[in-house]
Amino acid sequence: MNKMGNSKTVYRTILRPLLIVLLVEIVLMTGSYWLLGINGQLNKNARDILIQQTENRKSYLQNEMIQKWSNLSTISQTINERTQQLIDQDVISLQTLDSSSKASAPLLNEISKELISTLYSKETTGIFGILNTHDLRENKDNKPGIYIRNDDPSTVSVKEYGDLLLEKAPVEVVRSLNISTDTHWESTFDLSTEENTLLYKPFEKAFHDKIKMEAKEYGYWNEKSYHLKNNENSAISYSMPLILPDGTVYGVVGVELLTSYLENLMPIDELKNDNQGSYVLSVETNAQHNSLVVSSASLKRKQLKKFYLTEDYDKNNFVFLNGKEYYAAIQNLDIYNSNGPFSKQQWQLMSLVERNQLYSFANHFFYLQISMIILGGIVSLIGIFYVSRKISGSISRLSKEVDNSRLVKEIPELHATGIQEIDQFSSAIIDLSQEVLETSTKFLNIMNMASIDIGGYEIKKGSKNVYVTDNFFLLLGIDKVTLPLTYEQFEELFKEVERDYQVEIKNENERIYCIKKYVGLRYVRLKMRKEADREIGIAEDITTSYLERQRIEHERDYDVLTGLYNRFSFQRHMDYLFEHSEQLKNAALVMIDLDNLKKINDAFGHDWGDNYIRQCGKCFQENVPEKTICARVSGDEFYLFLYGFDNQEEIRQRLISMTSIMQHRTVLLPNGNKMNLSASIGISWYPQDSIYFDFLKKYADFAMYQVKKSTKGNLAEFDKALYEDEKHDRQMHLEFYQLIEKEQLTYHFQPILSAKNGEIIAYEALMRSQLATLKNPEMILRIAREENKLEDVERICIFKSTETFDQLRKNKLVKEDALLFINSIASVSLNDEDRERFHRYFSHIQSQIVVEVTEEENMSEEALIRKRETKGFSGMFALDDYGSGYNTEINLLNLSPKYIKIDLTIVRNIDKDFDKQQLVSNIVEYAHQREGYIIAEGIETKEELLKVLELGVDYLQGYYLSYPQLNPQEVSNESIKTIENYWKKR
Repeated sequence: MNKMGNSKTVYRTILRPLLIVLLVEIVLMTGSYWLLGINGQLNKNARDILIQQTENRKSYLQNEMIQKWSNLSTISQTINERTQQLIDQDVISLQTLDSSSKASAPLLNEISKELISTLYSKETTGIFGILNTHDLRENKDNKPGIYIRNDDPSTVSVKEYGDLLLEKAPVEVVRSLNISTDTHWESTFDLSTEENTLLYKPFEKAFHDKIKMEAKEYGYWNEKSYHLKNNENSAISYSMPLILPDGTVYGVVGVELLTSYLENLMPIDELKNDNQGSYVLSVETNAQHNSLVVSSASLKRKQLKKFYLTEDYDKNNFVFLNGKEYYAAIQNLDIYNSNGPFSKQQWQLMSLVERNQLYSFANHFFYLQISMIILGGIVSLIGIFYVSRKISGSISRLSKEVDNSRLVKEIPELHATGIQEIDQFSSAIIDLSQEVLETSTKFLNIMNMASIDIGGYEIKKGSKNVYVTDNFFLLLGIDKVTLPLTYEQFEELFKEVERDYQVEIKNENERIYCIKKYVGLRYVRLKMRKEADREIGIAEDITTSYLERQRIEHERDYDVLTGLYNRFSFQRHMDYLFEHSEQLKNAALVMIDLDNLKKINDAFGHDWGDNYIRQCGKCFQENVPEKTICARVSGDEFYLFLYGFDNQEEIRQRLISMTSIMQHRTVLLPNGNKMNLSASIGISWYPQDSIYFDFLKKYADFAMYQVKKSTKGNLAEFDKALYEDEKHDRQMHLEFYQLIEKEQLTYHFQPILSAKNGEIIAYEALMRSQLATLKNPEMILRIAREENKLEDVERICIFKSTETFDQLRKNKLVKEDALLFINSIASVSLNDEDRERFHRYFSHIQSQIVVEVTEEENMSEEALIRKRETKGFSGMFALDDYGSGYNTEINLLNLSPKYIKIDLTIVRNIDKDFDKQQLVSNIVEYAHQREGYIIAEGIETKEELLKVLELGVDYLQGYYLSYPQLNPQEVSNESIKTIENYWKKR
């Protein structure tokens, strides 16, 4: 088949991927530049550097403004002290202090030296003090004060005060100070000009504030620069009010900073943008408008009167000025306290740099990167064309040599190309051609000598004939096939095989045929594989392996002894049937257990037992309906599953018939005797008992074992009620062992009262179980007898009740000297180790313990002796439930109890029954003659209480008096009153 249609030359094959690689490299280089965000990162770095420098300058200015320039507490305190002294000396008066320069001159003369000292220490360009004691909203007259300016705080004059000028001061102060006046000197402050900003806001805030704060809290930085009257120098100021200790506000003191001085403190060369940047100090008045304070700018101040800010991703701002975009790094100056009156004014320091200037490095780097990519691409392209041409020339020459050798049908002789891998490939072609020739010869020889019958065929697309081995159709049972075959002839023969011999189709590409034409059977497996242009098939004789597989599968599914299904095969059938339950209708699962098998095995050996099993299996197989699955699941157990019936009765009659036939069949034993076949059979019904196989199996098993426990050899159906009773009993036995293992018993205590006064003299410990099913103490004792665990119950009861009572004593929940009646089983006692341990733990209350023995248990003399001999035992016994047990008089004599408890069946309705009254009267007389005491238990009514009191009992117990509780309760008031009233009437 010609496959050259889509092929390409070596030159093109090499050139194309190299060009693609080059293109990918260029895309990756450019893409990585953008994806990695290098340009953006460089821009961000430039912004970060600018922001950091701005933050450093902000920190410096903020520190100067807070710690130095606005820290006027010392001068303010000094002025206040001097003012108070002059007031106290009647030199000045607050009422006239701001009325004229003459009235204020003494104070201004007094504080002028301190103001000059502060001016030098703070390194500001000016300092001032303004006096005013009136509301500025009502009085806007000129105000007296002093204003001293130092144009250059960084230099020191040789002459004292030679660097200072007086801007404002009364004539008297000018005369007293050796300081020159400025050309624009005036004696007072003109509040109708910008000079009012020095005084108005801090003074008015302090003057009208009802809750006076410290003076520094009213300190105020002007939000706009100002000019003194007739003075061209602009400045900003900080003012704080002067407040006397009594709260009187009488002026302000403040410092001045010339804007030219501030500009020197904000050098633009540190912004490192070719001096193209600017610092701007402003006050934010709302979200977008900033009020300019000062600018150290290459930009003109008039350009910065108002500007608008837009936020980018890093919360930095861009400012648009004269059509150019400037980047503004903004830092807030926190110069006011958060609770101050001017805290809403936010001062800001901004550094402004034109966008193109700020991002110049990133732009330069971008253009350099593009140039390198273009240059690298040109060099790589030249190299690609050269390498492609060099490699393809050698390969093209080699290709022509191989093609020429094919035409002459000889093993080719190929010349070296100088390329190692291609020369190795050439050698491999030569070697492979030689090996193919040799291998073909060997394989044909091996096929002819092999003992395994194998045949095959090959169908090539576009070929008229089909290649078939000589023995292919012979293996498939067709003789006398004339080769070669056309495709149509091959198809016809193949259909004949499919029609006559197909036995199994595994999948589309594999089939197994059973050939019956020869002596015996032959199994042939045909494997087929389809490719794009051909189909290949191999036929193989697998008779031996196929028969072996069938034998293994039979042994897997069938019981060797009986030929019936085994357990696993039966389960597979059940899984299938219950998944397709529509077939079941009415069905029965029959579980069979052979009787007498153990007897035969023991008497005659397992061979005869196996014969017995075979005969039973044969009987089942021969006498069950057609729709029955029969299996032997273990040594003597069989399962039958009968299904597809319209009603249960039909199945029942079939099973009865099978049982009857089985009972009449016999097996011959080695001793000559005959033994009837016998089996115990249990039945569960589908769907009546359950629709699930696992439950049916459980129910059938239960029914079968009911037969084995009663009458072997019979047939029984599942009884739901009996099953639930057995299940309940099993649950109680399980819970009993849980109770013993985990000691899951608690104790409630019921008071025993004195019949004389109703006082509590003892408590009886009554057993309580928290288990779900096993709750009744009588049931616990019954199971303990059945399981031979009475000793364990005795141990738990003795220890648990005493331990609980001891804890109640410690917690003051019972009377400390009260007796404790503990129920003890009459037929058992603690072992030596437990008696010693009991004495070790509870010796402190053993003298209060009364051992209460019930009449329900047959009393053991040995157990009684061991109870008496317990170390530390009080010696007190109580005979419980007197009158309800057996051998009552004998137990009374053997025990010699100190207390006799009359059973509640006698106390019940004793007020109405003379015979019960006579019985109690006799036992009371008997006990009192022997220094014993009678306890009437189970008292539930007032009438019963009165009657037993009348009969002379000593102690009382019952629900009418008090219920048993985990924490014993008080005795009912009604019962106490009944006892008291009874004895009062006597």
